Amino acid sequence: MNAVEFAIARRVVRLPSVLLPNIILDRKIVPEFLQDDCTPDALANALAPLLTGGPERDAQCAALIEIDALMRLPDGESPSDRAAEIVLRHAKKIA
Repeated sequence: MNAVEFAIARRVVRLPSVLLPNIILDRKIVPEFLQDDCTPDALANALAPLLTGGPERDAQCAALIEIDALMRLPDGESPSDRAAEIVLRHAKKIA
């Protein structure tokens, strides 16, 4: 977004993060690179440990598994599976 919109959003939005995984778990599990912080070097430095494996990758994978468990519906089904099922059911009615 442009600099003016970003400055306004920074003052209006009162969240510690804009990334959904970080918001859901209320901790920083995925690094955030906004506006001027989003540089090739910053992205490469954050990505390298994830590609090579190690504690950063293990922590992120574990957190994403935790999110998956939190987002499951009461019957254990994933929200995306349920959404796909509903779409297919309606598509069959139209066809």
